[in-house]
Amino acid sequence: MLRAAAATDFLCDSLFARDPNLDPIRQDRQFQASIAQLQASDSLRRALFPQTS
Repeated sequence: MLRAAAATDFLCDSLFARDPNLDPIRQDRQFQASIAQLQASDSLRRALFPQTS
């Protein structure tokens, strides 16, 4: 799900990071890697397009 969201540019890493519905998978390595990837993508977007942040 997170990969699909990232692929469609739904970059809401802060929502995914705090959503209690995702608590059961929060310790999963793939989940953590997906969050890290979303955060990196969002940081890059903010650096490239600061006016849209």
